[in-house]
Amino acid sequence: MKSFTGLMAVVLAAFSSAYAETVPTLPEGGRLVEPDKMTHEQRAVSFAVTRGKELFDLDRAAWLATDALMVGRTEPPAIGGWIVEPPAAADGPSRVVFLDPSGAEGVYAVYVGKSGVESKVQALSTAEERTLPPRSARMARVLKLLPTTADRPCGSNPFNSVIVPPETDDGPVDAYLLSPQPQADAYFLGGHFRYRIKDVEAPLPKGEPSARSCLRVSKSEGLPKGAERKALTVSSFDAVPTEHHVFMSFSARLPVVVVTKPKVFIIAGNQISVMARNQQ
Repeated sequence: MKSFTGLMAVVLAAFSSAYAETVPTLPEGGRLVEPDKMTHEQRAVSFAVTRGKELFDLDRAAWLATDALMVGRTEPPAIGGWIVEPPAAADGPSRVVFLDPSGAEGVYAVYVGKSGVESKVQALSTAEERTLPPRSARMARVLKLLPTTADRPCGSNPFNSVIVPPETDDGPVDAYLLSPQPQADAYFLGGHFRYRIKDVEAPLPKGEPSARSCLRVSKSEGLPKGAERKALTVSSFDAVPTEHHVFMSFSARLPVVVVTKPKVFIIAGNQISVMARNQQ
Protein backbone atom coordinates (compact mmCIF):
# COMPACT_ATOMS: atom_id res chain seq x y z
CA MET A 1 0.00 0.00 0.00
CA LYS A 2 1.18 3.55 -0.69
CA SER A 3 2.83 5.53 2.10
CA PHE A 4 0.92 8.41 3.65
CA THR A 5 3.01 10.93 1.69
CA GLY A 6 2.57 9.03 -1.56
CA LEU A 7 -1.17 8.61 -1.06
CA MET A 8 -1.54 12.28 -0.24
CA ALA A 9 0.30 13.21 -3.44
CA VAL A 10 -2.04 11.04 -5.49
CA VAL A 11 -5.11 12.63 -3.89
CA LEU A 12 -3.82 16.15 -4.46
CA ALA A 13 -2.93 15.38 -8.08
CA ALA A 14 -6.47 14.16 -8.68
CA PHE A 15 -8.03 16.98 -6.64
CA SER A 16 -10.02 18.71 -9.36
CA SER A 17 -11.69 15.49 -10.53
CA ALA A 18 -12.76 14.60 -7.01
CA TYR A 19 -15.73 16.94 -7.14
CA ALA A 20 -17.64 15.04 -9.84
CA GLU A 21 -21.28 14.19 -9.31
CA THR A 22 -20.97 10.41 -9.00
CA VAL A 23 -20.68 9.28 -5.39
CA PRO A 24 -18.75 6.01 -5.04
CA THR A 25 -18.58 3.67 -2.10
CA LEU A 26 -15.31 3.18 -0.25
CA PRO A 27 -12.53 2.29 -2.74
CA GLU A 28 -10.38 -0.74 -2.00
CA GLY A 29 -7.43 -1.42 -4.24
CA GLY A 30 -9.00 0.66 -6.99
CA ARG A 31 -12.23 -1.37 -7.00
CA LEU A 32 -15.62 -0.27 -5.80
CA VAL A 33 -17.27 -2.48 -3.23
CA GLU A 34 -20.71 -3.87 -4.03
CA PRO A 35 -23.21 -2.50 -1.46
CA ASP A 36 -24.33 -5.96 -0.30
CA LYS A 37 -20.70 -6.94 0.37
CA MET A 38 -19.74 -3.86 2.33
CA THR A 39 -18.42 -4.08 5.88
CA HIS A 40 -19.84 -1.93 8.69
CA GLU A 41 -16.95 0.52 8.18
CA GLN A 42 -17.54 0.72 4.46
CA ARG A 43 -21.24 1.36 4.98
CA ALA A 44 -20.45 4.14 7.45
CA VAL A 45 -18.00 5.76 5.04
CA SER A 46 -20.41 5.37 2.14
CA PHE A 47 -23.13 7.11 4.19
CA ALA A 48 -20.71 9.92 5.10
CA VAL A 49 -19.83 10.50 1.43
CA THR A 50 -23.41 10.41 0.20
CA ARG A 51 -24.86 12.52 3.02
CA GLY A 52 -21.97 15.01 3.05
CA LYS A 53 -22.46 15.70 -0.67
CA GLU A 54 -26.22 15.97 -0.10
CA LEU A 55 -25.74 18.51 2.70
CA PHE A 56 -23.47 20.58 0.47
CA ASP A 57 -25.97 20.52 -2.41
CA LEU A 58 -28.89 21.48 -0.15
CA ASP A 59 -26.94 24.26 1.53
CA ARG A 60 -25.73 25.57 -1.83
CA ALA A 61 -29.25 25.60 -3.24
CA ALA A 62 -30.50 27.55 -0.22
CA TRP A 63 -27.89 30.29 -0.34
CA LEU A 64 -28.13 30.71 -4.14
CA ALA A 65 -31.91 30.99 -3.84
CA THR A 66 -31.56 33.47 -0.97
CA ASP A 67 -29.22 35.62 -3.05
CA ALA A 68 -31.80 35.55 -5.88
CA LEU A 69 -34.58 36.51 -3.46
CA MET A 70 -32.61 39.53 -2.25
CA VAL A 71 -31.95 40.99 -5.71
CA GLY A 72 -33.46 44.48 -5.80
CA ARG A 73 -34.29 44.42 -2.07
CA THR A 74 -32.69 46.39 0.74
CA GLU A 75 -34.43 44.38 3.46
CA PRO A 76 -35.25 40.66 3.50
CA PRO A 77 -38.96 39.81 3.11
CA ALA A 78 -40.87 38.35 6.04
CA ILE A 79 -40.28 34.61 5.82
CA GLY A 80 -40.19 31.70 8.26
CA GLY A 81 -37.22 29.87 6.76
CA TRP A 82 -36.91 27.65 3.72
CA ILE A 83 -36.85 24.06 2.57
CA VAL A 84 -35.24 22.48 -0.47
CA GLU A 85 -37.42 19.98 -2.30
CA PRO A 86 -35.72 17.11 -4.17
CA PRO A 87 -35.53 17.34 -7.98
CA ALA A 88 -38.45 15.91 -9.93
CA ALA A 89 -35.90 14.22 -12.25
CA ALA A 90 -32.45 12.86 -11.48
CA ASP A 91 -30.57 15.69 -13.23
CA GLY A 92 -33.26 18.33 -12.74
CA PRO A 93 -33.19 21.41 -10.51
CA SER A 94 -34.30 21.50 -6.89
CA ARG A 95 -37.09 23.84 -5.83
CA VAL A 96 -36.25 26.07 -2.89
CA VAL A 97 -39.45 27.12 -1.12
CA PHE A 98 -39.42 30.11 1.22
CA LEU A 99 -42.06 29.75 3.93
CA ASP A 100 -44.40 32.31 5.44
CA PRO A 101 -43.63 33.43 9.03
CA SER A 102 -45.84 30.65 10.42
CA GLY A 103 -43.91 28.04 8.45
CA ALA A 104 -47.17 26.50 7.24
CA GLU A 105 -47.13 27.45 3.57
CA GLY A 106 -44.88 28.72 0.80
CA VAL A 107 -44.58 32.36 -0.25
CA TYR A 108 -41.71 32.30 -2.78
CA ALA A 109 -40.05 29.60 -4.87
CA VAL A 110 -36.79 29.45 -6.83
CA TYR A 111 -35.37 26.60 -8.93
CA VAL A 112 -31.65 25.87 -8.47
CA GLY A 113 -29.68 23.36 -10.54
CA LYS A 114 -26.06 22.33 -11.03
CA SER A 115 -25.31 25.49 -13.01
CA GLY A 116 -26.95 27.79 -10.46
CA VAL A 117 -30.30 29.57 -10.28
CA GLU A 118 -32.49 28.39 -13.16
CA SER A 119 -35.62 30.48 -12.70
CA LYS A 120 -36.88 33.86 -11.59
CA VAL A 121 -38.16 34.17 -8.06
CA GLN A 122 -41.81 33.12 -8.15
CA ALA A 123 -44.23 34.77 -5.72
CA LEU A 124 -46.72 32.11 -4.65
CA SER A 125 -50.03 33.95 -4.66
CA THR A 126 -52.85 31.41 -4.99
CA ALA A 127 -53.91 28.96 -2.30
CA GLU A 128 -52.92 26.06 -4.55
CA GLU A 129 -49.43 27.47 -5.11
CA ARG A 130 -48.88 28.19 -1.42
CA THR A 131 -50.03 24.77 -0.20
CA LEU A 132 -47.07 22.48 0.49
CA PRO A 133 -47.17 18.89 -0.77
CA PRO A 134 -47.10 16.25 2.03
CA ARG A 135 -43.35 15.66 2.02
CA SER A 136 -42.57 19.37 1.99
CA ALA A 137 -45.11 20.01 4.76
CA ARG A 138 -43.33 17.39 6.86
CA MET A 139 -39.99 19.10 6.26
CA ALA A 140 -41.50 22.48 7.15
CA ARG A 141 -42.84 21.07 10.42
CA VAL A 142 -39.35 19.79 11.30
CA LEU A 143 -37.92 23.23 10.56
CA LYS A 144 -40.30 24.71 13.14
CA LEU A 145 -39.07 22.19 15.74
CA LEU A 146 -35.38 23.09 15.44
CA PRO A 147 -35.42 26.35 17.46
CA THR A 148 -36.53 24.34 20.51
CA THR A 149 -33.12 22.63 20.74
CA ALA A 150 -30.91 23.16 23.76
CA ASP A 151 -27.82 22.69 21.56
CA ARG A 152 -25.69 25.75 20.90
CA PRO A 153 -23.52 26.70 17.91
CA CYS A 154 -19.82 27.43 17.96
CA GLY A 155 -19.17 31.12 17.49
CA SER A 156 -21.56 34.04 17.89
CA ASN A 157 -23.72 33.50 14.80
CA PRO A 158 -26.93 31.43 14.82
CA PHE A 159 -27.09 27.93 13.34
CA ASN A 160 -27.62 27.26 9.66
CA SER A 161 -30.34 24.66 9.22
CA VAL A 162 -30.51 21.91 6.59
CA ILE A 163 -33.52 19.63 6.27
CA VAL A 164 -32.84 16.45 4.28
CA PRO A 165 -35.87 15.44 2.21
CA PRO A 166 -37.28 12.12 3.50
CA GLU A 167 -37.48 9.16 1.15
CA THR A 168 -41.27 8.95 1.54
CA ASP A 169 -44.07 11.34 2.46
CA ASP A 170 -44.28 9.87 5.98
CA GLY A 171 -40.68 8.72 6.44
CA PRO A 172 -38.20 9.88 9.09
CA VAL A 173 -36.58 13.25 8.49
CA ASP A 174 -32.92 14.02 9.16
CA ALA A 175 -32.32 17.63 10.12
CA TYR A 176 -29.01 19.37 10.73
CA LEU A 177 -28.01 22.46 12.63
CA LEU A 178 -24.60 23.63 11.41
CA SER A 179 -22.35 26.23 12.98
CA PRO A 180 -21.52 28.91 10.39
CA GLN A 181 -17.92 29.42 9.35
CA PRO A 182 -16.13 31.78 11.76
CA GLN A 183 -14.47 33.41 8.75
CA ALA A 184 -14.33 32.85 5.00
CA ASP A 185 -11.49 30.32 5.05
CA ALA A 186 -12.06 28.64 8.43
CA TYR A 187 -14.34 25.84 9.62
CA PHE A 188 -15.52 24.63 13.02
CA LEU A 189 -15.02 20.93 13.73
CA GLY A 190 -17.77 20.93 16.34
CA GLY A 191 -21.02 22.75 16.80
CA HIS A 192 -22.85 20.66 14.20
CA PHE A 193 -25.80 18.45 15.17
CA ARG A 194 -27.94 15.83 13.44
CA TYR A 195 -31.52 15.07 14.49
CA ARG A 196 -33.42 11.97 13.31
CA ILE A 197 -37.12 12.87 13.56
CA LYS A 198 -39.75 10.17 13.16
CA ASP A 199 -42.72 11.95 14.70
CA VAL A 200 -42.95 15.58 13.58
CA GLU A 201 -45.60 16.30 16.23
CA ALA A 202 -43.41 15.10 19.13
CA PRO A 203 -40.71 17.12 20.91
CA LEU A 204 -37.38 17.43 19.12
CA PRO A 205 -35.11 14.45 19.94
CA LYS A 206 -31.60 14.93 21.25
CA GLY A 207 -29.08 15.96 18.61
CA GLU A 208 -26.01 13.91 17.69
CA PRO A 209 -22.95 16.20 17.82
CA SER A 210 -20.19 16.07 15.23
CA ALA A 211 -17.53 16.79 17.86
CA ARG A 212 -17.39 17.84 21.50
CA SER A 213 -15.32 20.98 21.04
CA CYS A 214 -15.31 24.18 19.01
CA LEU A 215 -11.82 23.68 17.60
CA ARG A 216 -11.47 25.04 14.11
CA VAL A 217 -9.26 24.57 11.07
CA SER A 218 -8.23 27.23 8.57
CA LYS A 219 -6.94 27.28 5.02
CA SER A 220 -4.48 30.09 5.77
CA GLU A 221 -4.22 30.77 9.52
CA GLY A 222 -0.58 30.69 10.66
CA LEU A 223 0.80 30.80 7.11
CA PRO A 224 2.55 33.68 5.29
CA LYS A 225 0.23 36.23 3.69
CA GLY A 226 -1.34 34.87 0.51
CA ALA A 227 -0.42 31.24 1.25
CA GLU A 228 -3.00 28.47 1.68
CA ARG A 229 -2.82 24.89 2.85
CA LYS A 230 -3.06 22.08 0.33
CA ALA A 231 -5.30 20.11 2.69
CA LEU A 232 -7.05 20.42 6.06
CA THR A 233 -6.00 17.91 8.72
CA VAL A 234 -8.23 16.98 11.66
CA SER A 235 -8.18 14.35 14.40
CA SER A 236 -11.36 12.45 15.18
CA PHE A 237 -12.55 10.21 18.00
CA ASP A 238 -14.95 8.56 15.54
CA ALA A 239 -13.76 5.37 13.87
CA VAL A 240 -14.50 6.74 10.39
CA PRO A 241 -15.05 10.17 8.83
CA THR A 242 -18.51 11.71 9.11
CA GLU A 243 -20.70 13.62 6.70
CA HIS A 244 -19.40 16.83 8.28
CA HIS A 245 -15.85 16.08 7.08
CA VAL A 246 -17.14 15.47 3.54
CA PHE A 247 -19.22 18.66 3.70
CA MET A 248 -16.09 20.54 4.79
CA SER A 249 -14.09 19.17 1.85
CA PHE A 250 -16.72 20.32 -0.64
CA SER A 251 -17.09 23.71 1.05
CA ALA A 252 -13.35 24.36 1.24
CA ARG A 253 -12.62 22.69 -2.11
CA LEU A 254 -9.69 21.02 -0.41
CA PRO A 255 -8.88 17.49 0.67
CA VAL A 256 -9.57 16.81 4.34
CA VAL A 257 -7.28 14.37 6.13
CA VAL A 258 -9.11 12.68 9.02
CA VAL A 259 -6.83 10.94 11.51
CA THR A 260 -8.57 8.32 13.65
CA LYS A 261 -6.95 5.96 16.14
CA PRO A 262 -6.57 3.00 13.76
CA LYS A 263 -6.52 4.67 10.33
CA VAL A 264 -6.04 7.77 8.23
CA PHE A 265 -8.78 8.75 5.78
CA ILE A 266 -8.21 11.26 3.00
CA ILE A 267 -11.35 12.92 1.67
CA ALA A 268 -11.32 14.82 -1.61
CA GLY A 269 -14.91 15.71 -2.33
CA ASN A 270 -16.73 12.44 -2.90
CA GLN A 271 -13.61 10.28 -3.00
CA ILE A 272 -12.17 8.71 0.16
CA SER A 273 -8.88 6.85 0.45
CA VAL A 274 -7.91 4.91 3.58
CA MET A 275 -4.76 3.47 5.08
CA ALA A 276 -3.63 2.04 8.40
CA ARG A 277 -1.69 4.48 10.59
CA ASN A 278 1.22 2.07 10.94
CA GLN A 279 1.79 2.41 7.19
CA GLN A 280 2.54 6.10 7.27
